[in-house]
Amino acid sequence: MNQSIRATSGHATRHLRPVLTDWLGRAVPLPKRRRTCTPEVVWRVVLFAAAFARSVAAACTAIASAPSGQAIWDCLYLTLPKRRRTLERWLQPALHAPLGKRERAARVPID
Repeated sequence: MNQSIRATSGHATRHLRPVLTDWLGRAVPLPKRRRTCTPEVVWRVVLFAAAFARSVAAACTAIASAPSGQAIWDCLYLTLPKRRRTLERWLQPALHAPLGKRERAARVPID
């Protein structure tokens, strides 16, 4: 059986990280003038924590180039709205946006 992405969460995270980082970056813009907490680093830590069901501090410890968990929380605190409904309103259009075209055809097993 051929699969383009292995079933483990680590492989899925590696393949989906650029797509999800781009999606989150458009839906929730983070401040770009930070030296250690760039938007790419913040979303990478958040996606790692979500993929492996870990805390942000544990994700920062596991990723070699990540800043401290408190620095990530400070960046998110400055950007994220206080109300959950506002964040949902930001993410809703991004969820319904069409996906971009793939550069190469996907391998789909036919049983």
